[in-house]
Amino acid sequence: MARQPAPAAGDDDDGSTLKALARAIDLQQRGRLDDAEREYATLLACNPRDATVLINAGVLALSRGDVETSVARLEAAVALVPANAIAQGNLGFALVHA
Repeated sequence: MARQPAPAAGDDDDGSTLKALARAIDLQQRGRLDDAEREYATLLACNPRDATVLINAGVLALSRGDVETSVARLEAAVALVPANAIAQGNLGFALVHA
């Protein structure tokens, strides 16, 4: 039996996940890193296998200086989408800082 891919951000019916992801990214870009972390944590609590959220949350963790969380999130993303060059590149960058 083939493994089903993890649902991606925005796969919900009302678009609330995609809106929350957009909020998290906006907060991150505006330098409100603690607020962005809370948004990502909420998203990951609902769907810990969302590769898009894992990648973005991993990058955020690294920018906050939390290398361990960054590597864990990015490793999880790479496990879900091993051919994703963005996930691979970000994981490599995080591992350089580990």
